[in-house]
This record gives sequence, structure tokens and C-alpha cells, in this order.
Amino acid sequence: HGFPTRAVLPVGGPDGTRLAAMLDEAGIDHVSVPIAGNIRSNVSILEPGGTVTKVNEPGPVLTPDEVEALLEAALKTAAQASWLVGSGSLPNGTPDDLYAQLIRRAHDIGIPVAIDSSGPPLLAALPAGPDLVKPNSHELAEAAGAPVTTIGEAVDAAQHLRGMGARTVLASLGVDGALLVENDEVLHAEVIVDNP
Repeated sequence: HGFPTRAVLPVGGPDGTRLAAMLDEAGIDHVSVPIAGNIRSNVSILEPGGTVTKVNEPGPVLTPDEVEALLEAALKTAAQASWLVGSGSLPNGTPDDLYAQLIRRAHDIGIPVAIDSSGPPLLAALPAGPDLVKPNSHELAEAAGAPVTTIGEAVDAAQHLRGMGARTVLASLGVDGALLVENDEVLHAEVIVDNP
């Protein structure tokens, strides 16, 4: 969308070397944090009928020093940014509260934080007061501990996450569009996609 971004990621092993080279070739600005283990590869198999099968390898185990180096690199990079985004599942060996640590430390230097994760890392991040969380409908239901099958249930679940500490919730609801809940405002949007 025209905004410059910089990825901060752990890089190790032959797959890490290959990933860093691919990012360089694509002109994607990034900061590689060296780790001892080989990063994981994920394979998506797309069938002609549209069925997608994902095969995800287990990732490497990060040491406490590697986790701290990753946090430090993210915060150093964020010092020049308008937002810091923590995204995805956490590497093995990483504490569930890594995103919470990231939020608190980024807020200490005045940087707003968005979190796009799920499960225990998302739940651990909420009390730290993320400025934005971006769950999908399944992650929203899981975090709120309630079903999300209607827009009303999605609003209730988003308000629950706000009560747990998130300032704004932006939930992607698949074919039901997206929902933004912040302060006293609730916005729902859908878009027609001709060829998904």
C-alpha cells in the first residue's frame, strides 16, 4: 500500500541463507538476526480445484540469547518507524510472552505496536496493551473463548479482547469481510471479489 516496511527475522542454516538471498533479490528491506538452527520451510500445495494443503516443518529452537537479539533488533529498527508489527507464531524456545515484552519495550520508546498472532502468544500480549490486534475469526473465537459465527458475536468477541487490553481489534472474517472495533466505534466492511 505504498508504505515502506522492514522485516526483522531470525536467519540460520542453509534455508536461512536462501531466504535472505531471496529477500535481497526481491528488494525487500530486512534485518537478519543470526541463529544457530536452520529456519523452517513451509510448502503449500495448490490443487487445480482450489484446495490448498500446507506442509509446515518444525522450526529451530532459539536460545535465550537469540531471543534477546531478535527483540533488540526489532526495537532498534522500530526506533525509526511509525509502527512495529509482531506477526506469526513464535519460534520454539521463545516464551509465550515475547510479544508482550515487545509491546512494553516499544511503548517505552513511544512506538505503537500491532500484533497478528494466535493462541497463548496472543493472550499473553493482550495485558501489555497492544495498539492493534489482527485476529481472523477462528483466532478471535479462541482468544475470546466464545463462538464467532455472526457479526454480532464477532463484535462481542472483539470487545472482550479490548477488555483484556487490546486498544483496537481488526478482525478478518473471511467471506463476511472485516470488522474494526475501537473506542465507541464499530465498523464492518465487505468487498466483492470477482475471482478469489
